[in-house]
Amino acid sequence: MFERSCLIRLCILFWASLDDLGNHTGAIEYFDEALITDPKDEVALNGIGNALDNLGTYSGAIIYYNIALSINPKDTCALSGKRNALDKLGTVTPP
Repeated sequence: MFERSCLIRLCILFWASLDDLGNHTGAIEYFDEALITDPKDEVALNGIGNALDNLGTYSGAIIYYNIALSINPKDTCALSGKRNALDKLGTVTPP
């Protein structure tokens, strides 16, 4: 039998695949469900950020990446996602 945390991870992988298949809104709904169970779930926070980015809602994506970064400042997914969203908004300056 799976532990609850393993089941949650499997569900998150499924929800991420929804986003990959273009069902960004559906993925957001499921990631929101995961955040009810664990509001500090970095995978779910990044998942929402990625889905919002894919929908062109870059400012919203940045909010979720920032929340993930407040939990783990070294979260490479959140750092990369935030940089990409800022770049799409035209607010990243080249090094």
